[in-house]
Amino acid sequence: MRFAWFVMWVLVSACTRSVVPPPTLHDFGLVGEPKNADSTAQITVTAPGWLDDGKIRFRLLYHAASQVRAYNLDKWLAPAPELLQQHLLRGGIGHNRVLDMELLEFEQQFSTPQQAEASLRIRARAFGPDGTLIAGRQFVLKKACPSADAKGAVTALVALTNLAASQINLWLTSLHYAP
Repeated sequence: MRFAWFVMWVLVSACTRSVVPPPTLHDFGLVGEPKNADSTAQITVTAPGWLDDGKIRFRLLYHAASQVRAYNLDKWLAPAPELLQQHLLRGGIGHNRVLDMELLEFEQQFSTPQQAEASLRIRARAFGPDGTLIAGRQFVLKKACPSADAKGAVTALVALTNLAASQINLWLTSLHYAP
């Protein structure tokens, strides 16, 4: 009889457990139709293995600055390097350029439990048509998050991505080499 009660208790408790919702998926927003549809730009974006997935990462600088954490209920639709590459190509960056980029940092950093900023670091290298290195530059950008949560991280990281695209485009425009 006790076994029957135990089995019934297990079945009832299994049915009453809360169901964890699937994660909310985010991307960098709509860019619209590709600019410079006839562009022959070649943009490659890579990242270290730990950053090449769909996790939205954060650090608690005030508690454990060396520990990288990830939100469970919010994720990127694709790995951040892939989203960045698509965003840059659709935004018309690097018209007729060869651009190799490495995404080195893409996270939210909390200075207090209520205050966070997004941080983005990219190493970019521009190559000439013959494959010779023309120039290299590192872009380090930070932006306060509008809220200290996943939504704030996404909002600020997308804004940083747009700012990085603008700065990369200005940098490429300033380089003097024939496309």
